[in-house]
Amino acid sequence: MRIVKVRFPAADLSREMAAMREWLDSSRYEPAKFDCDHDGVDVVLSVEFMLDEAAKAFAKRFGGKDGPRSSVEDSSLRFAT
Repeated sequence: MRIVKVRFPAADLSREMAAMREWLDSSRYEPAKFDCDHDGVDVVLSVEFMLDEAAKAFAKRFGGKDGPRSSVEDSSLRFAT
């Protein structure tokens, strides 16, 4: 699995999430996990994908950082931003 982190202003959360959901549906990619954290006035969204191809495409589309692979044993591991 691969984790993609995307940072954007908290005020844009609703708009960004809608755009991501639309893109995921049209691309037929299904994330394994979403996690959302606040970092000051920004939101940091972590999206985990089973397929590397999906993670890379999502990172490219939303300007995210394609993070390390997580193993099944380490699926709850979160890396710092």
